[in-house]
Amino acid sequence: MKVERTLNSLVLVDSNMRIIPEVLNYTNTLELKGMSPNTVRGYLNDLKNYYLWLEQEGLKFYEVKPKHISGFIEFIDSRSASGRVSPPTLSRYLATLSSFYRHFEAIGGHVEETPIVKMEGSKMNPRKGYFRHITRQWDKNLQNYFKRKHKKKIDKKRLYEADVDKCFEVIEYLWNEDESLKFRNRLMFKLLYETGYRVSELLHLRIDDFDYPDPTEKTGNIYLIERENEPPDRQLKTGKSALFKQRIH
Repeated sequence: MKVERTLNSLVLVDSNMRIIPEVLNYTNTLELKGMSPNTVRGYLNDLKNYYLWLEQEGLKFYEVKPKHISGFIEFIDSRSASGRVSPPTLSRYLATLSSFYRHFEAIGGHVEETPIVKMEGSKMNPRKGYFRHITRQWDKNLQNYFKRKHKKKIDKKRLYEADVDKCFEVIEYLWNEDESLKFRNRLMFKLLYETGYRVSELLHLRIDDFDYPDPTEKTGNIYLIERENEPPDRQLKTGKSALFKQRIH
């Protein structure tokens, strides 16, 4: 099993270089929804391991029941260098499989019910960030039965005020003789730090994504919108229907 690129898309092929048709059907739908190539590749990499496990067990994807999922988890654990995949990695696999099976439930394929079991649990509080994603509502009381508890770790990547000041000082020092570059780099760092943008999202911005300055307002808006034909290093992680709105000073 491996992920290959064709003229038009990414595909999953078996050891005989035959395309897995149901996976192609699924990824074609993802592309129609506006998923980026990087996102589609991520789904395919997860499904590659899933199909390796199916091959090992002699199962068809539509034959999998909830009782089989623990076997798949043992399979991906055995392929991990630490002997056990991390809780976020497991959650990603389960999310991929849940999306894959929901696709075939929706189109009326061989699948009558997804084997990825949901159960009632304590209400989870989603992380509140700068952005509000325009999407459908979901029941936050439902949790995946196979989900592992994620142990909280000390945040070693946090930038404190002194660290931020140091970054601005370095920018001043490196571009001291070029005022325009210094201004640009200070602005880029400020946007990355204060909004939480990815670098690709920052590169994606255009002048008309900013509100025209209003002297009566202390803050303005900056919009992050999906566009057609963006180069790979400027793609958003979200679909075409997504729009982010951020209040900025």
